[in-house]
Amino acid sequence: MNKKISYTILGILIIFVFVVIFFSLYQKPSGTPSSGGETSVSQTQEEVNALMRQAIDTQDASFCDRMKKEGDKKDCQRNVIIAEATVKRDASICERVEDTPSRTACQDNVMINLAIDAKNPNLCQNLIDKNRISDCEKYITP
Repeated sequence: MNKKISYTILGILIIFVFVVIFFSLYQKPSGTPSSGGETSVSQTQEEVNALMRQAIDTQDASFCDRMKKEGDKKDCQRNVIIAEATVKRDASICERVEDTPSRTACQDNVMINLAIDAKNPNLCQNLIDKNRISDCEKYITP
């Protein structure tokens, strides 16, 4: 497997880990009344994670539509956009992400992958989140 594919997979896995952590921290317990006052249909976290993984791996948001909770769907759709931008190395795709922190992470993920592809640690200086520069440089230099 060539390095470009390996780094792309690494980027997608990093996004997936971020999503799982995000879900773990901000997930409402199953059965919590929704905004309409009715109890939401339960879906296990494992089912949500499996759909999320399929959506991210294929960059296909239709998997997100199978999620029962609206918040899960939105998170999934956001992460599909981030995965697509990372795979295509196109930061303009990140503009479709609604929230600023996720949009920034998306743009930085694209830049990190471009820096790795070019084997140019100087490109890491273009990251928006300056706290990620040293990690970016570590991916490139042995």
